[in-house]
Amino acid sequence: MSFKSQFIAAEDAFAEYDLAKDIYVCSFDKFQTDGPNRLILTFYYHTDPHAEFDDDIPSKSATFCVNFKPETNKIAEEYINW
Repeated sequence: MSFKSQFIAAEDAFAEYDLAKDIYVCSFDKFQTDGPNRLILTFYYHTDPHAEFDDDIPSKSATFCVNFKPETNKIAEEYINW
């Protein structure tokens, strides 16, 4: 898997990740490298479904992490640092 493929796999993993029902993603950055086999994505969220439309309510941030197996370049794990 090429480096570009890692980014695509990480984006797909984030899109398919099972977030809690009360988490509403309002924006996110681009994936960044965090070592040779790790990509991270900072995203911003609310727990109120109407808050994403209200600029007066500050959002919270979390980091979605994707680790790749060095020998295969496939996803080894994905998780969120709250």
